Amino acid sequence: MLAPGWFPDYSSIARYCNDRGAFDLALQAAFTGLARILAENEATIVAELAGVQGKPVDLKGYYHPDEELVRKAMRPSATFNAALEALSPALT
Repeated sequence: MLAPGWFPDYSSIARYCNDRGAFDLALQAAFTGLARILAENEATIVAELAGVQGKPVDLKGYYHPDEELVRKAMRPSATFNAALEALSPALT
């Protein structure tokens, strides 16, 4: 069983970056949107992350694992991944 607060509070991180005002307006808007998305979907994201905890993953090798299997194992939350992908264009 996971202890409460075990997962990083990503919405707080995004709100912190947004509130600091050290960014240009476009970047500030991107983090505002990210903070909103993460706050709205926090329960879903935590459930997706908690759902894979403690389960073995076959990566089809130790020294040369299957990259797609590693990607799926290391990024198990589709909701969180979508939020990050939505932020990505604003950072380029």
